[in-house]
Amino acid sequence: MWDRILDEESDEVAKYRIPLDRAPQDVAFMIVTGELDETQPYKRINVELVERLKKAGRRVQAEWLSHSGHMLEPPHMPQVGVAYTPPSYWAQGGDQYLQCVEQRRLWPKMIAFLRETIPLESQEKAKL
Repeated sequence: MWDRILDEESDEVAKYRIPLDRAPQDVAFMIVTGELDETQPYKRINVELVERLKKAGRRVQAEWLSHSGHMLEPPHMPQVGVAYTPPSYWAQGGDQYLQCVEQRRLWPKMIAFLRETIPLESQEKAKL
């Protein structure tokens, strides 16, 4: 369904994209994508987003998690394949064990990215 919408209505979809490429120039982006996300076609959407940000000369780091679904958590948090948001159930996707492994590998990369991109005085205030 999503591919059809993105293919056949790309001009309409483009109207609703958040213009991240217009954020202040000192803003850096880390885009993390669970390739098995069953809620949204983020693998496709984020490929386009990363390309757009790079084309705009933005600093962007992309992480592609081949065994992960929609919800990415800190290490050792349980991975839930299906969530219940009343009145609906929705599949998040991802391999229950391998997503936890990928989360554990991702966490230090996220911390390093934040340390590299957040000004030192802000880190000191937050005690990072």
